[in-house]
Amino acid sequence: MKDEYGVPKISDETGKPLFRVRGHDVEQFVDVVRRYGMQAGGVTELVEAANAGPEIAEAQINGACGNCLKR
Repeated sequence: MKDEYGVPKISDETGKPLFRVRGHDVEQFVDVVRRYGMQAGGVTELVEAANAGPEIAEAQINGACGNCLKR
C-alpha cells in the first residue's frame, strides 16, 4: 500500500509496511491454477482447506472477534 505521495505506508502500531491483496492478484492466481493445476500453483493444501469448509461457524467467529465479518 502506498500513501498519497507514492511512499509505502507504514503501520502505526508495528512500524512495518502495510500490504494487501488486490483483486487482480487473486484473479491471476486463479488463472495460474486453472491453467497449470493446483500442484504447479503450490496450492494443494489451500484447495483442500477450502473444500473442507470452515472449522469454526460464522456465529462463533463474530462472537469472538466482531471485526472479522464487518467487511
